[in-house]
Amino acid sequence: MSQTAMQEAAKVALKDASRFLFFNEQGTVLVSSFTVHRHHPPLVYGRTMGGVPEESEGCAVCKVEKGLGGQACYGLITYQ
Repeated sequence: MSQTAMQEAAKVALKDASRFLFFNEQGTVLVSSFTVHRHHPPLVYGRTMGGVPEESEGCAVCKVEKGLGGQACYGLITYQ
């Protein structure tokens, strides 16, 4: 599936979401509604980029390889 097709499918399936970010197990961003996205292990993050950076919003996902119980654990952080 192309990146454009994934983005259109996400917009339909997540019509109530204001933003979305999809990535694979390696942390590669597959599709995002954010205009800036980066991968800096253990974080994948993105934010909107309007004219004023202080008014941007975004999200980050953090992966911890060995969380509680010894399995991978993910955290989602949103910010304004």
